[in-house]
Amino acid sequence: MEVVPVYESMMIIFTITAGLCIFDESSNYTWLELAGIFGSTGLILFGIVILIFKGSHIKEEEPEPHLLLPNVNVTAESDLRLSLTLKKEQLLLTVEEALNKK
Repeated sequence: MEVVPVYESMMIIFTITAGLCIFDESSNYTWLELAGIFGSTGLILFGIVILIFKGSHIKEEEPEPHLLLPNVNVTAESDLRLSLTLKKEQLLLTVEEALNKK
């Protein structure tokens, strides 16, 4: 879940609530303006609910495994090791032959 948008939304709601209750700002607004404030607060809460459900939906999905190497069975892996060992020995033999020719 996105933490920063929820935190900022809660700070906005608490600030609105504190302004209306503690500082008695509600006396400065008409009923229509108060309805707009409460409607906006409800819209913020609805957005938080959407973020919560979005987060739970993402958690339910199985993540795709990220494979760096393809699946190799044991025989193919041993064949690969044998092939690499043989190529290494051939390379060493060619280097030795080149040194012996000098």
